[in-house]
Amino acid sequence: MGPDMNDSLQAITQKAMRYCAYKERCIHDVTRKLIQWEVTDTEIQSHVLDFLKKEGMVDEQRFATIFARSKLRQNKWGRIKIRHALNAKFVHKDYIEQALREIPEEEYREVLEKLAGDKLERGMEKTQILKGKRYLLQKGFELEEISSVLKNMGVDT
Repeated sequence: MGPDMNDSLQAITQKAMRYCAYKERCIHDVTRKLIQWEVTDTEIQSHVLDFLKKEGMVDEQRFATIFARSKLRQNKWGRIKIRHALNAKFVHKDYIEQALREIPEEEYREVLEKLAGDKLERGMEKTQILKGKRYLLQKGFELEEISSVLKNMGVDT
């Protein structure tokens, strides 16, 4: 690497560090950003990613855990939708499963109960109940969990 290449690599690395300092990122996000910045040399991409990992600025397990919790809390997503979103970011399956296991069961159930309570009530017509269940399924909650919550609410499924 010549002096120009070294300066360029240092500038790209600094830019990537600022990008990662703003919020938690995964490898896929950083790689996409490097390509957007027209850094197409895979050797440079690899060097930047290795540096960010070594410095602890990119950590796939940490990203998956934070992503899962924030999607549950802020977007009211269930495990299925969270899993699909993490898969779309090419996060390793083991990290995804670990992150999903770390979601507090009580909090998960509370989110589902709140959503169900907002959409469904006792004595609703079957078509309204089906719409409500479909909504909860689209939010990524498991059918068994939905059925259990509805049963506890006294909604006739």
